[in-house]
Amino acid sequence: MKGQDRISSNSCWSDRLTGLIRNNSLAAVTRNPRSRPAVRRLWSSESGQVAILTALLMTVLLSVGALVVDTGTAYKGRRDLQNAADAAALAGVMEIAEDRGTAAAESSALDYVAKNLGDALGATTVSFPQAGQVKVEIAASRDTYFARIFGVESVSVRASATAASGLAGEVSHLMPLIVPRQRVFGHVGPENAAVFELGEDRPLEALSIINEINGNQVQYTVTYVNTSNRAVDLEMWSPIPVGAEYVSGSATGGGGIDGPNVRWAYPGIAAGDSRLAAFTVSFAGPVDPTNVVYVTEDGGPVRSATTGGPQLGFFWLTDFDTGSGGTPDFADWIINGYPNPVGLGDLANGTGVRAALMSAMEARIARDPSVVLPLYSFTQGGGHQGEYVVVGFAEFIITDFSFTGNPKQVSGYFTNGTVTPGAGGGSPVDHGVKAIWLSE
Repeated sequence: MKGQDRISSNSCWSDRLTGLIRNNSLAAVTRNPRSRPAVRRLWSSESGQVAILTALLMTVLLSVGALVVDTGTAYKGRRDLQNAADAAALAGVMEIAEDRGTAAAESSALDYVAKNLGDALGATTVSFPQAGQVKVEIAASRDTYFARIFGVESVSVRASATAASGLAGEVSHLMPLIVPRQRVFGHVGPENAAVFELGEDRPLEALSIINEINGNQVQYTVTYVNTSNRAVDLEMWSPIPVGAEYVSGSATGGGGIDGPNVRWAYPGIAAGDSRLAAFTVSFAGPVDPTNVVYVTEDGGPVRSATTGGPQLGFFWLTDFDTGSGGTPDFADWIINGYPNPVGLGDLANGTGVRAALMSAMEARIARDPSVVLPLYSFTQGGGHQGEYVVVGFAEFIITDFSFTGNPKQVSGYFTNGTVTPGAGGGSPVDHGVKAIWLSE
């Protein structure tokens, strides 16, 4: 009976102390002179010490539990807000990339926040830090559970994301066909569809000039490749055509107007390296786009190339990592796109198209005939052994193909105004493909 009485007594003390601790009154008890004798008697008892320590430990454990559970709740709330901010920023910048303006971007961003957060919608701010950027900031509060014991009923969570848009400098899920950028000109839109040959052993010219007519304006694009085995100092110039006027500031690649010519100077171009430059002229009368470009290397003999020259390169089936497993990999890339990002300056290795890829091509056209292709401006070596340097991207609509017999062919046309996930950077050739990405 004594043992039972002792247990009962200790239980009463434990319950009492637990209640005191829960009400934050233990300190008051110990400060009250009238209660000190009772506390001293309890503390002098071994079982009383255990009861006090147990009650204190329970308080600590409750505090830790509250911290863990409610920290987890806050973390999940932060993660939900971040996902919503990321999606909203990308949705908003898509509107910017497709030229629908900031009002449409803000509306789209707010709509995505509402869809992702639902009833947990927080205070959302949409801003435009720079041209082509959308920033979304979300602030919200999340209810606590155990922390309410200590008077903390909610916690604040915040998230922000910035998305950017611009000419694509890096793209994932490309169709593994690399295209000479010169072939894009004149084949934009269904009315300009053409049949393109695939994979013949014919490299691009070391020096070329092409033109693109837009109303009364003509843009000339010049490509130079140092095919020697040493570095050279290059001077390059192209005259303003008769009856035309140079469009101020249009020369790219460091060029500028010099009397009747647009001139460029490139010291120390390494062996195998290239330069790409352009300028625009405007005609007051009839448009005659014929023109010529001249170069001299290290002050040596003058070489030239003219517009309307021979075919400059072909479409090539390509492997971006030189590690394909053959037909199965190429078939997967044709259907689903090359999985890794491809950026400006990357090298692609050409290979011949094979009849075994017909079913993959048919599957891709049936699912979506619109593909994004990498562009090259020149090749080192040409043909199957060529290394094709990526200079930009273009969207191509496949209308037909033939992988039997020779030459193998693909039919279709190029488009403008494509927006795809990717990244910016570098100086891509503008063929209408923009990328959107999270920048912060």
